[in-house]
Amino acid sequence: GGINEELATTSIQAIREKLQTAEAAGEPISFICLTIDSPGGSAADSIALIEEIEGLQREGIYVAAYVPLLARSDAAIIAIACDSVLIDPDAVLGGSGAAVLSEDEVSDLVDRVQAIAKRRGQRWSLPAAMIDRRLKVQQYNNAENNQVAYFAELEWQNLPDKEQWQAGPILSDVGSLLKVDGVEAVDLQLADQPISSMAEFQRHFGLENAPELVQQNWVHWFVEE
Repeated sequence: GGINEELATTSIQAIREKLQTAEAAGEPISFICLTIDSPGGSAADSIALIEEIEGLQREGIYVAAYVPLLARSDAAIIAIACDSVLIDPDAVLGGSGAAVLSEDEVSDLVDRVQAIAKRRGQRWSLPAAMIDRRLKVQQYNNAENNQVAYFAELEWQNLPDKEQWQAGPILSDVGSLLKVDGVEAVDLQLADQPISSMAEFQRHFGLENAPELVQQNWVHWFVEE
């Protein structure tokens, strides 16, 4: 459903309570799956969820996102904050969502995207283009090493080897938001693997049993060590 304060608060509370219970039982949690089916909604509450994910990662917990249907607008940034993203081939990632974000909200989310990308040594333009209509993202080709990448002008301008990258087709123009299906998301390295079911998710991570369902609304699964 749409992201709001109640959903964010109850989701964070469910995660923390389960972690505490498992720790007290001597069975610490090492893996969390977030199944995200959301049109987005509140940038502030999405950022609160992203900060919770980052806190889990700092504690050494692996957080994987599974997108079976859609993660639009700010919900897409929650998915991208996870350590890996598995997505149905027909699912939707990015694009307009349940709410029209203000310029300040967009800027806050783009700052978050850039921080995630910097920490991981990745590009930030593609996920930012999912929420920021001010960006034009083009394909760039590097003849020196035969690489292809996608940059907004600001990211390209800050490259130390920018002259080696030649601009090509426009992927997302000013005034529009980048929206991709699951196959395109994997091709663009916005997601790691296309899957069509939780059973495939289990096989991908080598899980013997289905993870425990903790919360029904914004679904959380946990695997104990």
